Amino acid sequence: MKIIENLNIAHVVYSFDYGGLERRILRLIDGMSPLGVRFHVISLRHSAGNFLTPSSPVEHYVLNAKPGIDIPAIVRLARYLRDNDIHIVHSHNWVSMLEGAMSAQIANTPITVHGEHGASRFAPEQLRWRRTITQRFLSKFIDHFIPVNEAIAHRIQDLWALDDESITPIPNGVDINRYSPTPHAATNEIVIGSISRLDPIKNFPCLIRAVALLNAQQAENSYRLIIVGGGKEHEPLSNLIKELNAQSFIELVGPTENPEDWYSTFDIYVNCSTSEGMSNTVLEAMACGLPVVASDVAGHREWLVEHENAVFFQSDDVTALKNAIGTLDGQTRASMGITNREKVTQFYNQQQFVNRYRQLYQRLLDLKRLSFQLS
Repeated sequence: MKIIENLNIAHVVYSFDYGGLERRILRLIDGMSPLGVRFHVISLRHSAGNFLTPSSPVEHYVLNAKPGIDIPAIVRLARYLRDNDIHIVHSHNWVSMLEGAMSAQIANTPITVHGEHGASRFAPEQLRWRRTITQRFLSKFIDHFIPVNEAIAHRIQDLWALDDESITPIPNGVDINRYSPTPHAATNEIVIGSISRLDPIKNFPCLIRAVALLNAQQAENSYRLIIVGGGKEHEPLSNLIKELNAQSFIELVGPTENPEDWYSTFDIYVNCSTSEGMSNTVLEAMACGLPVVASDVAGHREWLVEHENAVFFQSDDVTALKNAIGTLDGQTRASMGITNREKVTQFYNQQQFVNRYRQLYQRLLDLKRLSFQLS
């Protein structure tokens, strides 16, 4: 039994920008650092900087790897793992799987785990046989797999020929103290909100067109849409808003380091992604007591109950989205918001999230005969 005085965990990501994966890592860092764990975040390509600085110190290393298989970069990463006495390498998504697994092998890192957070790359039309063969090969060098939900767990188990014992799905969690309901006065203007990076997979054109259609009907209530986030789709979305002459009621407000300030201004939260793993922002919105309208995709269906936690609509159907939003009257919004807060508090709070990781890491340490108590 080898005694470890300070446990070092390195998270390997393709890039460290602003998104759900980064939030998951930062929540884990904030939750486990008090347990005597030192975290390292290694960005293979680039980093947007400390947009969400965790309260605990983190070593952040940008590898500047070249596109494709960059052998010298893998060697540099292995040297970093060895020099910093890393005990657990935790890669995230396929884009960092090779570098994480291979560098850990070279550095003789005791434990290697891999997380998968998105469902889109496992859709039948996205599968590539060479990639799948490579993933299956790399999986032999990984001790454990941590998908964000059961649907992804089943997919990687089939595609990569994994044993049941090597997979532990861990859903996202949310800080229910930071994200909590904030009542605001009811008006005839219903504010719809969405917080996300501006990426095609988030399908914001569908939401923009649906809100424009709602207001064009001149209903009793008027609708205002606020989209919070930055990304490559900002200009196309701005152009679409101008094309629909919707500048007076649709805003693109850019990224934020304090999303909790925005949820309090929303009456309805919408996620219209064409594919999801498990949305952090939907969790945050639910913790803030908001009703949810969500695209009917596996990453939503797995943990949200229709008409209890969310109203579903057929993905990329503008009319269906418009109708789904329209069904949420004041009483329904209030009732669903209360239910959502209760569900998140009971099943998806931050402490449960941290405990699931703590228990898994502890089990892997014990199996490798490494003495360190995560308690």
